Amino acid sequence: NLCVVVSDVPMDGVSLGENQKGLLLDLDDRKVLYSKQALQKVYPASITKIMTAMLALKYGNMDDVVTITQENLNLEEGSQVCGFWAGDQVTLDQLLHCLLVYSGNDAAAAIAEHVGGSTEGFVEMMNSYARELGIPVQCLPEPCRLIECIVNAWKQRQEEHTEGCREQGSRDQEESEDTNHE
Repeated sequence: NLCVVVSDVPMDGVSLGENQKGLLLDLDDRKVLYSKQALQKVYPASITKIMTAMLALKYGNMDDVVTITQENLNLEEGSQVCGFWAGDQVTLDQLLHCLLVYSGNDAAAAIAEHVGGSTEGFVEMMNSYARELGIPVQCLPEPCRLIECIVNAWKQRQEEHTEGCREQGSRDQEESEDTNHE
């Protein structure tokens, strides 16, 4: 049950921008219907935010009132933000919505600090939860490294599956040859 992409496959009426990538598979028939740059390395943009939301739901109290700190607002230039100011008070539930609906990095930082006690504490929680989910990780120094670990784990599983298929194919061929010689 493997669907393998080896090159770009055009589809009438489908057009993506120059830097966009896409893949459409028919898993029932194991066919690639459309593929554009599907073999290029791409990280899911919001996987860390999804993990942040999962931990907020698992360990947080949605009624808690969180005070936004200046540290929550010291983000990389160009970061997606909700527009909080230092001193704003919002519930964890409101922060979760800002995280998931607006993809706000300021909301993510506030959730991490509130739920984990500190960004570093939250990263430790992410590592622990990632292990619970079966994602092999070494101590991740920052949330963005989680993406790399998930991709590497997926690649490892894919390689193991491919190797298993090759071994099965070799056994099947040997059995077929043995049957033909009898």
